[in-house]
Amino acid sequence: MQQFALGLQVSIRPLLQNNDQQLLNAQLNHLRFASVIPVTAIALYDGNGQVVGETEAATVLPQLELETPVTSFRIEPFADAIIAIQPVSASALNGRTEVASIRSDRDGLYLLILLQPDSAHSIWLLPLLITACIGFVTVLIVSGSFLRSGQRLQTDISLISHKLSQLKQGQLNSRLQDELVPELLPLQQMLNELAERLRYNMQQAVDASAKQQQECDLAKIAEQQALLQKEQLTQAYQQLLAQHTAHQHQLQQLISQATEILPAEYIRTLSTYSAIYHLLLAQQPFDTQAMVLCDSVESLISGYAEQLAEKHIHFELQEAAENIKYSFRSTEALLLQLIDALLQTGMQFAAVSEISLTLNTLASSGQLHIKLRADGEGLSAAAVQFLTTSSPGSYWPQLPVQLLKLAADKLSANIDVQSLQGVGSAIDVNLPVIGVESTKLMLPERVLLFDTQKTRLAQHKMQLDSLCKQLTLCHELADLELKLKQQQWDKVVLFYLSQSSYHCGWK
Repeated sequence: MQQFALGLQVSIRPLLQNNDQQLLNAQLNHLRFASVIPVTAIALYDGNGQVVGETEAATVLPQLELETPVTSFRIEPFADAIIAIQPVSASALNGRTEVASIRSDRDGLYLLILLQPDSAHSIWLLPLLITACIGFVTVLIVSGSFLRSGQRLQTDISLISHKLSQLKQGQLNSRLQDELVPELLPLQQMLNELAERLRYNMQQAVDASAKQQQECDLAKIAEQQALLQKEQLTQAYQQLLAQHTAHQHQLQQLISQATEILPAEYIRTLSTYSAIYHLLLAQQPFDTQAMVLCDSVESLISGYAEQLAEKHIHFELQEAAENIKYSFRSTEALLLQLIDALLQTGMQFAAVSEISLTLNTLASSGQLHIKLRADGEGLSAAAVQFLTTSSPGSYWPQLPVQLLKLAADKLSANIDVQSLQGVGSAIDVNLPVIGVESTKLMLPERVLLFDTQKTRLAQHKMQLDSLCKQLTLCHELADLELKLKQQQWDKVVLFYLSQSSYHCGWK
């Protein structure tokens, strides 16, 4: 305010020199309206309170009444307004004599400036309105920007949802190439990676499917070729089987015709060869029949009596009591061929003099145990390896060994061989049997057992104890005759030595 008053004093200084009141009033009005402060009226008084110059609306100013001269700027309240009093300095008169003479009767000039803040609200209201408009426009711009950003974000999210739906359906055109808002760039990158992975996996699946289809086509072609080859092989096999049957029939006729003119050993060799030939071409599975081992083996063993006597071989057959108590199901012809091959193998040992054959039906485990013991040179190491480790269908020059291996393989039997050069060999055969059942056998009550050797007599007692209620032992002929006269026996078992072998008979 004081600076305005000083500036006002400087501005009217030239007009005071001209002494033109109208021009002074005009200048004061101009300065009033040009002021940046809310000035209501301006008046210039002399020391006597006379108006020298004034602005419009100067009537609201009070009459200047000074008891003492004012020498400095002063502000006084006036109603709701403010009055500023500024004494005009002597330098404003610029030292001119005519002005000094005019003002000689006065004590000085005073500027009265009336300020009404309440009536000057337009000064700050306009900037406020402008600021408000600017703020409103700014808010509109910012809200529009946010709205556009939200709309773009919503559009981008919808686009991503659409691409995700395509990706879920397995479409390959799921890559998102459009430019998205920065906030969605990581999601766009992940979506493109998933789309690329889907494309790669789909391509791999297509390649794998094509490869699999190609393999299936090749497999079908191979299957057709295999079926054709199988059909050809079946036809060839049927022809070979027919030839085999015819040859087998012719061979059997030759054997039956040659029985009277050829030695028994030659006939047995031909029979062995025929059995081997039949097993090599036979189809599995074989038919099984219920059989009692004692009944089946008896006729087989009796056929070796003459050959054993010629070779001076002592033969002993040991059968467990279970053999007569139980029956089982097996391929009888094949089982007898196995036992026949065992006997022939033992009889071919060099320097053989004793052969024992043990048969034992193990009902609890469903097994049949067959064991052949023979002295002499025994089996060679190569023959032992052939029997225990060779694959089915392998060839061996000795026909009985070949037949033994073939029959054991057909019966799923396990062969264990212990052989010592110069001492002999022991061949153990274990094969599974099915349908083991107890036989309906009427056992004798009183049995007389005779054997000249006490050691064997004790062994026979162990074997026959469970087959009768009362078993009486005898090892001397005189004692045997006495017991036969003294008592009636249901069965008499005689073990005696002939020139060829060890015989057993029921009486």
